Amino acid sequence: MKKIDSKLKRAVEHIKSILVDFEKWTSVNTIDCKCEFLPDKKGFKIIVDSTHKLVEIEKWELDFGDCIHNLRSLLDNLVYLLALKVKNPPDKPGKLKFPIYHKEQDFINQTKQLLSQLPQPVSEKLKLIQPFQRENDNVEGTPQDDPLYLLNSISNIDKHRIPLEFELPPDSIEQSGQIKFRTEEEASLNCPPNVKIYIDNITKGGVIMEYLSNHPLEEVSGDFKFKTKPMTVVNGKKYEVLKLMPYLVWYTELVVNQFRDFFD
Repeated sequence: MKKIDSKLKRAVEHIKSILVDFEKWTSVNTIDCKCEFLPDKKGFKIIVDSTHKLVEIEKWELDFGDCIHNLRSLLDNLVYLLALKVKNPPDKPGKLKFPIYHKEQDFINQTKQLLSQLPQPVSEKLKLIQPFQRENDNVEGTPQDDPLYLLNSISNIDKHRIPLEFELPPDSIEQSGQIKFRTEEEASLNCPPNVKIYIDNITKGGVIMEYLSNHPLEEVSGDFKFKTKPMTVVNGKKYEVLKLMPYLVWYTELVVNQFRDFFD
């Protein structure tokens, strides 16, 4: 178990490094924007003018991929070590991998040569922690949101398609300045303000915010500051990276701990 624990530790180190780097990045990086009036000056839009080089983002993507590979491979390592409890060396080592299935029938059909090489209690426990168990009414969540299923999906995407990419949608906005109407009456007729925030990935030329008014504006002044959080898409659903990573590590460690008794 020593090498498995080392991989878990390495995954935690990766996460801590990314969290620290992101905090530093957000404190020094700015999103340069420009303001343009809408037709007839009935509102304005904030457009991304330029962004700092996203070298750090690319580094986080690679670190995240390394973290995912460590977590997925240590589960496979775990299964191999458990198989050694039955026979050393195992009869069919090529069939030994940690099973992750969101459909029960797939688990039944595709794990026979795997489970036959493991202690019976291990096989039973592996079945109990499968994502498809979340189909049961007494189990929280869905198979598609199960941490093991997410881990396996991300690992397959990163290995067999393209390295996982992060998006940087605007998360919050702060305005220091003034929106000035021609008259107090027109200003009162535009309360509350009609504001649209766009959550697409931040790219040069992209619109982050629109302020819509029923009357022409006279002046817009001040600064607009934006904060962002890296997001990634897994199986068509967006996840906040800085929450997803610790969650996957925590759950993987939880799974590993289910089998520690077999090594005592």
